[in-house]
Amino acid sequence: MSQSAFTYTFSFFLRHAPVILSVSLIVAISRVIQVGWEGYLPVVVFVILEIVVLAARVAIALIAIGEGALGPGLKKVRTIVRLSEAEKSAAFARMGQTIKEQWRAVLRDILLFGLTAIAINYVIGEVSQTRTVYSLMTSWGVPGSNEDSVQAAATLFMKNLTVIPLTIVFQYGIVRYLLRQERIERTAAVEGS
Repeated sequence: MSQSAFTYTFSFFLRHAPVILSVSLIVAISRVIQVGWEGYLPVVVFVILEIVVLAARVAIALIAIGEGALGPGLKKVRTIVRLSEAEKSAAFARMGQTIKEQWRAVLRDILLFGLTAIAINYVIGEVSQTRTVYSLMTSWGVPGSNEDSVQAAATLFMKNLTVIPLTIVFQYGIVRYLLRQERIERTAAVEGS
């Protein structure tokens, strides 16, 4: 059986931290602008930033699917979209079978990741409420309408660099585990040749 989704998530994140954090930084900065400059931004800028956030999160998912690279992720998605109905049914059946056989491992991974996400969110919440973070954010020019909005901007900045990209990778890791990904990767490699 392949590596657990929980272990996969953190090993993948650490192996590909530069690319994931670079894309996540785009999201984090966009969120700081949206929240920190709330009331100062024209609606069109807010909407454009929302599109940027969505595109960056899709890119993170494709990077995870591509095992660290965007191009291979797009190729895999294209392969998946082109699967026949029988192949899609077989994949769902394989996922169901894995859940039946490995439900304890799947549940363990979901609980471990959930607890980890709660811990990360707790730490971020505590850190973002410190006076130092408030001073840092305002020194960066985040006006905010009040201290709470500046703290919200700081919270979103940190979450978008940590727990949100980790969650995207974890979601892929669960699907990968349920599909017993090693078989799919061999098939995609043969098709790509």
